[in-house]
Amino acid sequence: MEISPQVVVVMAKCSRANKLFGIRIEEKQPAQWLANWSFSIVEKKAKREGYDRNVVRGTFGTDSSYPGCPHCHSPGFFQCSCGKIACWDGETRKVTCPWCNVRGKLGREINHLSAGIDR
Repeated sequence: MEISPQVVVVMAKCSRANKLFGIRIEEKQPAQWLANWSFSIVEKKAKREGYDRNVVRGTFGTDSSYPGCPHCHSPGFFQCSCGKIACWDGETRKVTCPWCNVRGKLGREINHLSAGIDR
């Protein structure tokens, strides 16, 4: 019997275009989550879908199939101290959060995310 994967969607914002997008993240092994798809989304739909109603814990990364931010094509993402997610170019160590405008240096790894179930 095949077990269906645990899949969630995390809300993110483009660091360059300041537009929302969703990141589909799949649990590949217990507590090991990999982003494998992204898509543009409007705020009303994101709230209706409840993409911030659950918290998932573990380690987070990107699968080789992850296309990056749908707006600027940045290949990664980071979590701000405000708890929100934004795209990341994968190189710059100093970032500005497009949600709260806090500037900071990347340092810690993500260990939990607010997410909604992908239906």
